[in-house]
Amino acid sequence: MPSERIVSEVAITKQGDDRARAEIAQAIAELNALVRHHNLVVTATSLHLPIATFEGLLEIARTPRR
Repeated sequence: MPSERIVSEVAITKQGDDRARAEIAQAIAELNALVRHHNLVVTATSLHLPIATFEGLLEIARTPRR
């Protein structure tokens, strides 16, 4: 494949990656808004939920399943 085409393919891939990361960040923000609301409503701290992070979700996704 010619180098000019590789460069354009890399740019297209980066745009797709950036778009997907933005969508995931938005979804995580919406999830965290629900978690914060839950944690305000539920008075028992033992039932509070943790805030999600992109890195934390990646770690969970990479963990082997049994």
